[in-house]
Amino acid sequence: MVKIKVLKGLFEKTLKRNIRSVKRLEFEDKEGITGKAGMTAPSLYKYEIIFENEDKREILVKFKTRDIIKNGIKVLNSKGDFKLLYFLALYHKILSFDKSYIRELKFYENVEADLKKHTVETFGCYKNSLSARYFILMEEIKEKSGFKKEKLHKVFDTILKFHLKYYNKEELCSKYGLNSYTSKDYKRSRVMFRYIFSGFDEENKKYFSRSELGKINEFIERIHIYHAELPLHKSLTHNDFSIRNMFFSEGDFLIYDWELSCYQNPEHDIVEFLIFVLHELSDDEVKSGIEYYKRELFEKLKLDISKEDYKRILEFNILEYTVNKLSVYRLADRRYKLDFTEQICMNTSRLIKIAEGI
Repeated sequence: MVKIKVLKGLFEKTLKRNIRSVKRLEFEDKEGITGKAGMTAPSLYKYEIIFENEDKREILVKFKTRDIIKNGIKVLNSKGDFKLLYFLALYHKILSFDKSYIRELKFYENVEADLKKHTVETFGCYKNSLSARYFILMEEIKEKSGFKKEKLHKVFDTILKFHLKYYNKEELCSKYGLNSYTSKDYKRSRVMFRYIFSGFDEENKKYFSRSELGKINEFIERIHIYHAELPLHKSLTHNDFSIRNMFFSEGDFLIYDWELSCYQNPEHDIVEFLIFVLHELSDDEVKSGIEYYKRELFEKLKLDISKEDYKRILEFNILEYTVNKLSVYRLADRRYKLDFTEQICMNTSRLIKIAEGI
């Protein structure tokens, strides 16, 4: 951990204000997988800053280094599986760990002003000369309330603003440091997807029907082909769009933790969100929500994508989530015993069924 004296100087440089004192406060790090990938120490700290004019401010400081990749691999390979270690070392890009230590900083430095109101307030960002370490000074979110299905359209309306702003703008990838996966990336990663998913063979039989398992295994083998056949339909996505990274209150909805943001089908965010809340929604409510999002997106962008192509987009993102992000949670669950893994496994299976009828 950086010494207080050093932090004081860095905070002054970042905030452009003279500081009298800095004191570390108690704070429980409640981050998700990428936060746990720090392993040796939490990545969120809380400080009290007293400025020279006696103003006082409490802030959260989010630290990250390029060790997130190495540590993330350790988290996912808690059993010391050499073959899994080999695959993770070669193909971890598809899991979005690479450059996540700098991607969030780029997001907060570049995001348009009209979208900032939907993110956590940040007071400044710092990175060292080698861009190997960074921190973000941000507000602490308090009084967080849970998701209610009446807020489904509000969630969709908010993330839709990001999708509309950045739709089919590939130049974002360099500006924001976003990953953008090609069919070649998916083809190379099949061996890892296959190995990880098959490693949960007995659990898979509990969560997925025989026909679903057949569909998932076929998808792994042909994922690069399915990806190549999708229409050009991409935007900036949060790529970790679950209730763990959202703040709900009576009149506010904020999205935070943009470190895994990506350039891909915007429906990826919708799929990921639904998988986390599906058990609170009926099938009709899910279908209605997807139709609402599609209608708003198509009307505002004047899109002309056939019903069949849009169904393929949805199914691709559900199945890709199943073999990618869901597998990350399941591997991490072996070490951390996450309290939501079983539920989202069941929800994923159910969403596969629902999508078949859309």
